[in-house]
Amino acid sequence: MENKNLGIKTKKRWSWKKQLFIGLLAVVVFLVVFAGTTLYTLFKGLGPEDPADVTWAGQKEPLPGERINILVLGVDDEVVVDGIRIARRSDTMFVVSVDPLMNEASVISIPRDTRVDIPGRANPEKINHAHAYGGPSLAVETVEGFLEAPIHYYIRIDYKAFVAIIDEIGGIHIDVERDMRYEDPYQDLYIDIKKGPQILDGKTSLDYVRFRNDSKGDIGRIERQQKFIDALVDQMLSLGSLTRLPKLASHLAQYVDTNIDGSKILEMGKMAITISPENLHMTMIPGEPKDLVEYGFIVNYWIADKEATKEIVDRHLKGIDADLNSGIRVEVLNGSVDSISTHKMVSELEKQGFQVVHVGLTDEELEVTRVVNHSTDDNTGKIVARSVTHIFGETELYRSSDSFSKEEVDVTIILSKDQP
Repeated sequence: MENKNLGIKTKKRWSWKKQLFIGLLAVVVFLVVFAGTTLYTLFKGLGPEDPADVTWAGQKEPLPGERINILVLGVDDEVVVDGIRIARRSDTMFVVSVDPLMNEASVISIPRDTRVDIPGRANPEKINHAHAYGGPSLAVETVEGFLEAPIHYYIRIDYKAFVAIIDEIGGIHIDVERDMRYEDPYQDLYIDIKKGPQILDGKTSLDYVRFRNDSKGDIGRIERQQKFIDALVDQMLSLGSLTRLPKLASHLAQYVDTNIDGSKILEMGKMAITISPENLHMTMIPGEPKDLVEYGFIVNYWIADKEATKEIVDRHLKGIDADLNSGIRVEVLNGSVDSISTHKMVSELEKQGFQVVHVGLTDEELEVTRVVNHSTDDNTGKIVARSVTHIFGETELYRSSDSFSKEEVDVTIILSKDQP
């Protein structure tokens, strides 16, 4: 099923091996699928190249029930131009989001030419410049500002890892759809691949997934990356990767750094194993290419469709599903029905599609806002609790007792006394 307006593709009948897609992209899940609890041992030594890059302004741990959003950066080698070392840009960028409540995951690709505001820069630039200016910390801040959604962690992958893994498994069988020729001395990039079926080694595979010198630009490259992932899954499974995991892992450990510690990786990995294929969604930031004249030069950008992007972010990074929410009846209780917090809560809930069927008073003085689920479906309370958490922060979720159950209301929200 495809929603052309949003660019969302949801495959309902995936073969079981397609479940590996998110893992192959995000590295973490990939290893979980193949090795389960070996993750902690494998990754506990990984860390960022610069300890200062571990945190960034406003970084927060995911709140209970909140979707876990991870920015994955594929970075170029450093380039030396006239004796000057040029910092690495993020040639590939996507967000992996895992939903611990609804047991689903999403992958959102961000075209590298997307025009955005980068903190500290005077004018909008391409989003892949952010990493060159300030490493993963600035890349995260830029993506958070662009998507208006929290990014909790990052994984940075050097392309040498990609090359090493492909060579280790003996190359990839793929039918190259056209002759590919491209040169970019600035990036030390020289691509020359002939059309037709062949086995691509690590270097040629990297050239294949990076090539974008055609009419589709970044969009064509993303399509080729998905095609390559399919071929890579086939190759990995045919080789019996469990026996090859230790050597593959050693390659990864040299070229991957992240601010996720080993215990969190293990925890996320356990969640990922339970995600079924129909609950794995892939999409990209919708928009259109556009040439702009800047400083006397023509610069090609990807201009995001703001409204469509917001819908994708709400659904796939924040877990806001207006269609699902529309079937949930909510009441809001507070010490004053006319308080600012009551109006804010009601307004935000209605924006997210919930039915606010009653607003009333309560004598309860709570330290933390409480969500009481009257529905027989546990997920109903979890969905509301997550939305309340996004609005007001810390939230406690309770199952109602028989004496407190209400037929006309699915969930009751009792605001804390600290809310004005």
